[in-house]
Amino acid sequence: PHCKKDFEDSLSNGKSKILEIADNIEQVLLKIIDTRQALITGIRLLKNGSLNYAYEDISAQLDQLLPKELLLKTSYDWLNELPRYLKASQLRIAKAPHFGVKDESNSLELNGLMNRWSKLESDPSLRDSQELALLRWMIEEYRVSLFAQSLGTKIPISAKRIEDQFKKALRENS
Repeated sequence: PHCKKDFEDSLSNGKSKILEIADNIEQVLLKIIDTRQALITGIRLLKNGSLNYAYEDISAQLDQLLPKELLLKTSYDWLNELPRYLKASQLRIAKAPHFGVKDESNSLELNGLMNRWSKLESDPSLRDSQELALLRWMIEEYRVSLFAQSLGTKIPISAKRIEDQFKKALRENS
């Protein structure tokens, strides 16, 4: 706002939206809690044996999606997508033990992408990078496209788009 009146108008409009947003966040968090618990129960069936890679993959995904600082690290827009990401993992688990031949290679590909992202994310010069933040969520969208296409993606996604986003994140730092 450029003047006091604009500021007061914005403040008034914002106050009315606070409860609406808080209610939405509450609903999203309740979905996340319920789905997370179901996932933890479901992935136990994958532990050990030939499906252990899926157990490790989904466990890592849960840790990455739901850190202790979830509300501090996750923007409101992407917070609203978390239930869909968790649902995608539920759909994947439901296919066990008949994952198909690509499941393990898709897990390895995603693991490689997350490792590359984590290295960039640990670089202090990239901590506030919007391009790096978008990359994180693009990887989750890619996961949905690989394991639960029926849920659809929020944005157009492909391996090439992710590679292009890695380049953008690095250029932003240059």
